Amino acid sequence: MLRVLDTTTAGIALEDKLDFWRSAIKSVVYELDITFGSSADFQGIAENCSLGKVQWTRIQSMPIHYQRHKRHYAGQDAQILLCVPLLGRTEFTQFGRHIHCSRGQFMIEHSNEPYRFGYDSNVDLWAIRIPEDMLRIRVRDPARFCALTFDGQTDMGKFFLDYLDAVAGNIQQVPEPMRSLAGTQLADLLAMVLEGDTRILNSTSSSIKAVHLARVEQHLREHLSDPELSVQSTAAACGISMRYLHLLFKETDWTFSQWVREHRLQLAYESLRRATGKVSVAQLAYHVGFNDHAQFTRAFRAKYSRTPSDVLNRSGDDS
Repeated sequence: MLRVLDTTTAGIALEDKLDFWRSAIKSVVYELDITFGSSADFQGIAENCSLGKVQWTRIQSMPIHYQRHKRHYAGQDAQILLCVPLLGRTEFTQFGRHIHCSRGQFMIEHSNEPYRFGYDSNVDLWAIRIPEDMLRIRVRDPARFCALTFDGQTDMGKFFLDYLDAVAGNIQQVPEPMRSLAGTQLADLLAMVLEGDTRILNSTSSSIKAVHLARVEQHLREHLSDPELSVQSTAAACGISMRYLHLLFKETDWTFSQWVREHRLQLAYESLRRATGKVSVAQLAYHVGFNDHAQFTRAFRAKYSRTPSDVLNRSGDDS
């Protein structure tokens, strides 16, 4: 990873270090209020790498505490922050839950909700930012999983952390287009880990509805490329009535049609970003389930403020 800021310079006053570190964290993560630990000799290193829309930061620092307030995220797109401690123990509070997270574990945070995060001993950790839209097409309402500690030493959790280790150890040798693919795979694997966690399902007020909705969403993800995908075909495939299917989607932020459109657009966006060789926008639109090229282009531009061709040609790329 690329080292972008370093506060180890001797002779800098504590208050100057605070400003310097605040600027560093704002640059590679986002804006936060910061309170130093008791040490007057604070040192910290921040390194950052882009995997397409996924931003991966490694932070090594002495004790410090962060707070995220509404003024920090007003008007900003929501992100999910994956925190993976490599050394030391962190503590985190959000949505009324207070947890600790150590090596062999990981947790996620929501950028657009207030929280407190900190550590009272030296830490080395990964902070990986994923746009919420990117994760939401893979797992419903990612905020449900915030402020929970996940086991990274067994089953899918271990597989996920092993994948992160492999990426971190080899990312410098990976060409830019393939880095975007690594970011997509990271989001895919994280979604699998989250969906497999039974704590959320068991705490849901209507677990039967949650199971049915999960089955419907899985069917939709598997058939997004089918332009004939509909309420009728989905209800029939899942063995439920169309009326019940609409009731299930009242548990989400979308109607059935909105869910399908948003997920197809996000899939198209990711496919365009990692496309290599000769591929046409029309072909890709059809591949993700749009059979009307003009309609696809209008919807895409309304969502991303760029045309599909701009993304395909990397025009105005901000990653």
